[in-house]
Amino acid sequence: MKKTLFSLLLLALLAVSCSPKPGNPLAGAPYKRITAFPVEKQLTGACLDTVPIGAIWVYPVDTFLIYKIKNQPKMWSVWDKRTLKHRVDLWSQGNAPTEIVSLAYMRQYFVRDTGIVVPVLDINRRRVLELDLTASVEKGEEVLVDTSLVRLEKMCFKVFKHTDSTWIGVSPDFGAQKMVCLEIDGKTGKATGKEYAALTGLASPNDLMFLSAEYALRPGGDKIASAMTSLNQLNIIDLEHPEKTCSVVYGKYTDAKALLEEKSMKDRIQYYNDVVVTDSLIYALYLNMPSNEHVEENTHAEIHVLDWEGHPKVLYRLDSIPGASSLAIDEQGENLYVRCAGGEREESVYKCALNG
Repeated sequence: MKKTLFSLLLLALLAVSCSPKPGNPLAGAPYKRITAFPVEKQLTGACLDTVPIGAIWVYPVDTFLIYKIKNQPKMWSVWDKRTLKHRVDLWSQGNAPTEIVSLAYMRQYFVRDTGIVVPVLDINRRRVLELDLTASVEKGEEVLVDTSLVRLEKMCFKVFKHTDSTWIGVSPDFGAQKMVCLEIDGKTGKATGKEYAALTGLASPNDLMFLSAEYALRPGGDKIASAMTSLNQLNIIDLEHPEKTCSVVYGKYTDAKALLEEKSMKDRIQYYNDVVVTDSLIYALYLNMPSNEHVEENTHAEIHVLDWEGHPKVLYRLDSIPGASSLAIDEQGENLYVRCAGGEREESVYKCALNG
């Protein structure tokens, strides 16, 4: 009798361990599954004293903190990182040359002889603008590096400066039913024909929500981290060696095909909400909460820290930082900024020392 029970249990375990993985929507990429992190700890930090009304994102840019804000006359509020004093508000919403319809910032900036240059994307009008942040702060208005703007051939939701002459865009291709990372000629705005990775299954614009992700380019420019919202996976896209591209899964796999076929928001889980990177590590904000819940009600968010090979390093718990919704990290990788909706004020940002 005992032998029979043991045999049945063994068969059950084998059935679970041998159950097939769902197909990866990141075409051709293998899964790497994580069951645990070697280190788990609570992340704590100090709530910044001054945060502008309506702040939803924060970006450390050299000596400044840039806040993306909503429901205000301007979309950016620029503050001094050291003194936390307000410097200038930028980017009105509109159709003038220095106005933006829909703003996307890819967390890149470049220190040049003339000052700090920040590229941004005007999504609706398919144009990339380079803002002279130093001059803009001094003059109190937007100062563009080059006013001869190139219009992108394809619609892109993200555009990263890759080399002196090329960009990498994240673009939907409904004809081919995919979301693709593609190379763009920086002078003409046209796709060069080189593609790095593709998320398949994009049959219509309605599917965009199911394949949505946050993207971050490694400072060296050789890899992209893609943290997916509706799928429980973090993609590491290798731009130089595509065969090394992979998807990291913490816990259970998500059946993307079933999700896309169902096309329902009911009972959908919101997994990753943001991702920031350094040259050595990836920091991904993991909500793992029903999509119909409010972010500020989430008290069990985590930050997953991995290296660029997909190996787990640290799991930070955010029990003392309720309602985490977005992340930022400084260039040195010393401080993590967590914007949350459930903190001491309606707009709260916590500065957390990573080596403390």
